[in-house]
Amino acid sequence: MNLEASKKTLKVVGIIEIVLGVLVYLVGILAAIGGSFIAMGVYGDNIPALNAFVTQGLNAQQLGSFATLGAVLFILIGTIGTIEGVLYVRGANNFAKITPAWIFSIIGLVISAYLIYVTAMSIVNHTATIATIITNVLEISISILVFIAANSIRNATKK
Repeated sequence: MNLEASKKTLKVVGIIEIVLGVLVYLVGILAAIGGSFIAMGVYGDNIPALNAFVTQGLNAQQLGSFATLGAVLFILIGTIGTIEGVLYVRGANNFAKITPAWIFSIIGLVISAYLIYVTAMSIVNHTATIATIITNVLEISISILVFIAANSIRNATKK
């Protein structure tokens, strides 16, 4: 991949990562607020949307705690996605700063490969959905593309 294509690839993917990272972060904040209110019992135990879970032995406060924990993970994932996007854009704008983006691209590639493995095991067990398969194939494709772009810039700046 030539340098101009690598630069454009990192910029486009970086901007998408920043936007999605911020959105995931905001969803995490909203879920944390809602989960905290449920965990504190603000809404009481009679929440129609949670009745299916409550009948399985969990009360609303426990479900609120689980929602808050999930929200914290969303906040973490959103923050990491935003940082990743910033590093991609920074590396595309200044080739001397490509190393952190290159490292993140390797981490993304490893995580994507693991998700493909998990999806393959889910297919074998007949528990994978089409959406999961498509999402993971897109994820590994984007990870490969970003790695190739970052690696091209890194190799060109070494010379």
